[in-house]
Amino acid sequence: VRKCNAGARCIGGRHDRWSHNRSYCSSDNPIRQHLSASATSVGRFPALACQGKVPTDHRMLLPSGHIKQASRVSQSAMRHRKDQGQPAKPVAQGESSTAAELVPAADAICIDGSLLEGGGQILRNAVALAAITGKSIHVNKIRAGRAKPGLSPQHLTGLHLVESISQGCLEGGAIRSTAINFTPGTPTIGNYTADTKTAGSCTLMVQQALPVLLFAQPPGRSILTLKGGTDASFAPPIGYLQDVFLPTFKRLMGPAAAGVTLDLVRRGFYPKGGGEAVLQVPSLAAGQALPAFDITNRGHLVRIDGYAYTAGKVKPDVGRRMAQSAINDIRQALRNPATIFGSSSSSPNPAAGQLAAAAAAPDSSSICSAVIDIPTIVEPPERAFGDGGGIVLVAQTSTGCLLGSTALAERGVTAEAVGAIAARDLVEALTSGAAVDHWMQDQLIVFMALAEGTSSMLCSELTLHTRTAISIMEQLIPDVKFHITLARSNESAETPLYNVRCRGVGLHRRFREVK
Repeated sequence: VRKCNAGARCIGGRHDRWSHNRSYCSSDNPIRQHLSASATSVGRFPALACQGKVPTDHRMLLPSGHIKQASRVSQSAMRHRKDQGQPAKPVAQGESSTAAELVPAADAICIDGSLLEGGGQILRNAVALAAITGKSIHVNKIRAGRAKPGLSPQHLTGLHLVESISQGCLEGGAIRSTAINFTPGTPTIGNYTADTKTAGSCTLMVQQALPVLLFAQPPGRSILTLKGGTDASFAPPIGYLQDVFLPTFKRLMGPAAAGVTLDLVRRGFYPKGGGEAVLQVPSLAAGQALPAFDITNRGHLVRIDGYAYTAGKVKPDVGRRMAQSAINDIRQALRNPATIFGSSSSSPNPAAGQLAAAAAAPDSSSICSAVIDIPTIVEPPERAFGDGGGIVLVAQTSTGCLLGSTALAERGVTAEAVGAIAARDLVEALTSGAAVDHWMQDQLIVFMALAEGTSSMLCSELTLHTRTAISIMEQLIPDVKFHITLARSNESAETPLYNVRCRGVGLHRRFREVK
């Protein structure tokens, strides 16, 4: 931990050992030791720029959609710089003038925005956790490695949303800004609206706002209206959240998440967006904490559900072809018992032989009606804005685990190819033997860190988003430590499995008077 010029704690830097290979969880290359060393080694991280003038053109989204001007920096900090006569620091290469001018608060935790995934994941996790814990943060080098570094409208809308929910103050909130300061207030229940004005993902804002709203006060229900892209590239589509994430989240959280709902009002596609979804979240009761959970028993495949959908000028036949292509490929995969049990299964189950035999039969329609149900949906004009389509697949296991996959219709890609992509991803998740798919991994990390007790998750190779989420959790909550061990019993299997364990901090809803 190193002090920057303004006295802020700087935590972050590049974790070079987070290479994308399957050895990072092995005993001879333990993640835990690397992360601990990375977060505590003196002199490992360069000091951040801490001088200069702070811009004053910030606008904050408030409940019910009202907009008001917000203060950009404390006057005491401005006077301190003036009294000390500190000169402005030259702008470093690849750094915006805003980033060079932002001054972290004295108690702020500084985070390197180019860490690991190096994109919006860092902002979403860091700002949400800051709002929940009440810690001020400074994030620099935001999306530094992207073709267009800095904040995009989607990221900025999400930041303003959490700022509004937490009654906090965001500095550096401008398009293409590469640094921000965020000082949270108290998360408060209310009716909120966030509109990207583009096809930016609504679902990523759900990921950012949900944990914050759970800890809002006083106890009550918040309603969040999200506008933008509901089915966008590089983000889970709305169907995945509705049919995979939320059912899993509610099963694991029990009464703490019983009233959480997500309703689709209108689909929105690239490039115009225009979609709308409504998230309702009851906050935790006073003194209540999120429960720890165990999602390591995958069980065997019971059935596969889903749907293919089209809207606008996309012909209904495209949806039918997507669904049929996925069904055909899944039928073929079910001939392999590993699809039902996962390749790590060490004990056979009679159901595997029955399903495999049905799939191999000349007339395999029985297996389709028994375990595969993928209808097609044609969205009416009032339920979709623009032209688009896609497919959502959900596999259910005997232990209640849900694994999902999705694919979006794209120009120049056949409907059959889209269905095949979704089927391939689902079969890979099933064959791995993991209890969660690759999209679920990182979305559960924040709840593992905040829960009361030890949580466990069985997954395949950790995604870059998951590793980023783990790093941010440990930086902002020092008492939280994640332990990752090799879990697969079948060493000959192609895909290794890992057990991710975390003893959560057991955070309770903060007691603070709301004025």
